[in-house]
Amino acid sequence: MLQTEASMVKIRGREIPLATTMVGGYPRPHWLHGRVFGWGDGPQYTSMEQRVAYEDALKVCVHDQAKAGLDLLSDGMQFEDSEAHGYQIDVIFHLIPEMLGGISNFGDPNPMPQWSAYYVSEVVDKITWKRPIFQGVVDGMKRVTGDPFKLSIVGPAQLAIMLKDLHYNDQRAVALDLAAALNHELKRLHQIYGLDSVQIVDISPHYIDKQSWQSEANCRMFEGLDDVLKVWHVCYGRTEGQVAVFENKVANVLRVFAETNIDVLMHEMAGRDYAEIASFKRFPEDKILCAGVINDHEMQIETHDEVAHGIRQLLEVIPPERLMLAQDCGLRWVPRHIAAAKLQVMCDAARTVRSEL
Repeated sequence: MLQTEASMVKIRGREIPLATTMVGGYPRPHWLHGRVFGWGDGPQYTSMEQRVAYEDALKVCVHDQAKAGLDLLSDGMQFEDSEAHGYQIDVIFHLIPEMLGGISNFGDPNPMPQWSAYYVSEVVDKITWKRPIFQGVVDGMKRVTGDPFKLSIVGPAQLAIMLKDLHYNDQRAVALDLAAALNHELKRLHQIYGLDSVQIVDISPHYIDKQSWQSEANCRMFEGLDDVLKVWHVCYGRTEGQVAVFENKVANVLRVFAETNIDVLMHEMAGRDYAEIASFKRFPEDKILCAGVINDHEMQIETHDEVAHGIRQLLEVIPPERLMLAQDCGLRWVPRHIAAAKLQVMCDAARTVRSEL
């Protein structure tokens, strides 16, 4: 099992300083198109053909990560229907709400211009767990690899600000009931399959850093999952970035993160030229930092020396046993050969620096 002990990352009992992983999405192979999972009261998959195509895509995604040498694998969010950007349904916004009780789909269009093509789901009753949400992801990964991997999901605070509340009139209450439903989902998956790691994908600290309930909601989601490595990816955005988020945010995020039961903070560094590195001198000593050392915003493949230099800078403020490495954000919009090369150079640089310790 993957765990942290004495502020050190262990992967199935093996201590790995500068452990490498992948955050977010990975390019889909050409044969996988459209939505993979069903919704509402429908079947788990949209068709058997789509299930086969999806599990084959997982094999490709896992192969590229294993070839690069990642220590903790990811499903690369291969279920995300990202080809039709601007379509009415978006997996990030709608996969979880569509599976929960108390939420009505197909509300008004999103008022944010960047997302105006998507509708906003509406909370119309008490939010409850209704049916499996990520069983297909965990089951699929278990079928294609025996290596440790993490499940990536949108966190309850993030979901709370993406829904229109017509029932609670209290955003905190929405977030806490979302957290309770997701906690049920994760405990169920852990009981059936065993979970190595779960990663929250979250932009909410950029927008609601003064709201203490986001820490409360994240803690609620992970209750009773002490032996699962808990990761919080604070997202500055992929190629398009986040709306109205331009300034550095580490100082605010650290305060919120310190209040949680989450083990690892995953934060962008390379795309910001390591400008926030000094802020991590105040990083909680009982936590792990997973730093982005690969810039997902650029097609240019980093050189080995560039990545190694970035890792060495991080080691000036975080010891190697408390430092993990990843990209800044997902590689979904990058051509696959470039994405694979970026993962490879990250792992090669990590091995070089690890040999110097």
